[in-house]
Amino acid sequence: MTIHELKIAPKYFFDVVTGIKTAEIRYNDRGYKAGDILILKEWDNGYTGNQTKVTVTHVLDKFEGLQPNFVVLSLKIETIGVNDLKQILKMTLEAYSFANDFNKTVTDMLVPHMALCQKLYRTDDDVKDMVNKISKYL
Repeated sequence: MTIHELKIAPKYFFDVVTGIKTAEIRYNDRGYKAGDILILKEWDNGYTGNQTKVTVTHVLDKFEGLQPNFVVLSLKIETIGVNDLKQILKMTLEAYSFANDFNKTVTDMLVPHMALCQKLYRTDDDVKDMVNKISKYL
C-alpha cells in the first residue's frame, strides 16, 4: 500500500466527498494499485485546506478507450474533512428548516440534490438525527 497526495478541482472534490463520484481517471505515473490510499487535496489556484482520504479498490488499465498510461481508479471514501462535512450539513439544515416552514418533507426539498441525499440519508428521521448530532459544528 502506497499513500499518494493528489490535487483535485473543487467541483470534482465535492462530488468525491459526497459519494457521487466514485472513480478517478489519472495518468499512471505512480504505479497505482488496489489498496493504495489517495489523499485528495482540493486545489483552486492553490490548496484550499479541504482534503479527503480514499482507498483505491480497483485499477482499470490497458483498456480499449483509455489513453496509454492512463488508469481508472475506483474509490472508496475513508474520511471527510471538517469543512466538507460543514458544507454538506449546512445544506441539509437549510433544507430541513425550509421544509418545516412549508410542511414538506426534507426529501421533497432536496430533490435537486437527490443523488447526494440517497447516499447520506435514507429517511427524514436520518436527517433529524444528523442535524442533532452536528449542529454544534456549524
